[in-house]
Order: sequence, then C-alpha cells, then structure tokens
Amino acid sequence: MQATKQDSSISAKQLFAEFLEDHLGIEFQGFQSVFGHGNDLILFAGTCASTLAVPITTMFESRERAREIVRQKIAASRDAFNQAIDGESLEALDRFWRANSSKALSQTNIGREIARREAA
Repeated sequence: MQATKQDSSISAKQLFAEFLEDHLGIEFQGFQSVFGHGNDLILFAGTCASTLAVPITTMFESRERAREIVRQKIAASRDAFNQAIDGESLEALDRFWRANSSKALSQTNIGREIARREAA
C-alpha cells in the first residue's frame, strides 16, 4: 500500500507542475526557497538554459496578468542576451542548449540519481 501512496504523490507533483506550466505558460523547473526572507520563487526555463524566477505570489494574479509577468521576465532576459549576440545566433544557441542540456545532465552523478529515482 505504501507504493501506491508514493505513486500517487509523484502523480500529484507532476499534475501540479503541469498546472503551473499551463497557467503561467512556462517550462517549470522547480521551486526555490528564500528561507523566510520574502516569497519563495517559481523557477522556469529561460533563454539558453538560463533559469528565471517569479515570486510564488504570481499565482494569486489573474492568468493573463501572471503570464504577462512571465513574458516580461523572459523579454528582459532575451534582451540581455541580445545585447551580447545577434538574434539568429541566440536562437541557435538556445536550440543547442535545449537539445543537449538534459543529455549532459544525465551524465552527471546527480543526473543518474534523478533518473534512478524517476525509474523507481
């Protein structure tokens, strides 16, 4: 019976992650605690494998406003990258990172442990 509880917990986590992705229009990465110094953060994928964050209180906003906050964060990040390289190179670099970052992670000890836990 304990295995069923664990399986349902994993499913609940996945459901919540999918809800966040749908609600905010993001690729969810995780949460970051600020250890009592403000609001915890929702982490999501940005340009070129960067990780961007918005306060968890963003979820209290309407869906449209929450997505606008995320779009502004992504636009600011993209603008910062665009100052360093041209848009076409940025898109190519972003495609490269998205295609290869999970492969590289899987070759690390942490990546292998994550894969082992997901398979269990």
